[in-house]
Amino acid sequence: MALLGAKCYDANWFRAALADRGITSCIPTKANRKVQIPHYRTLYRQRHKVENMFGKIKGWRRIHTRYDRCDHTFMSAIRIATAVIFWLDQRVLSLGRSSRPAPHYSEKPNICPVVDAIANTYY
Repeated sequence: MALLGAKCYDANWFRAALADRGITSCIPTKANRKVQIPHYRTLYRQRHKVENMFGKIKGWRRIHTRYDRCDHTFMSAIRIATAVIFWLDQRVLSLGRSSRPAPHYSEKPNICPVVDAIANTYY
């Protein structure tokens, strides 16, 4: 397991705490550090995908304002949102590769009824 962190997490005590738990740190060093610590640049470049997903999740009003009082209900809403976002992203990618025409903007994607009932407010 690896932690992808920003430069603000570059501290010796934080890196030691991660190492004690068996977590690999992928944190670029600050410019003012005397001894530069190497990090996995290719792994760190994947960090933007995580940040983009959080940005997309915040677009869902139910999650953004945290309507749910219970933690398990809130977590299930996050899981549904991420599944729908991932599914829509995959659908967009597959439409670009296929030879069939793209659907009209008025058409909604064919989602299962449970997710469709929840996602109606987000289109």
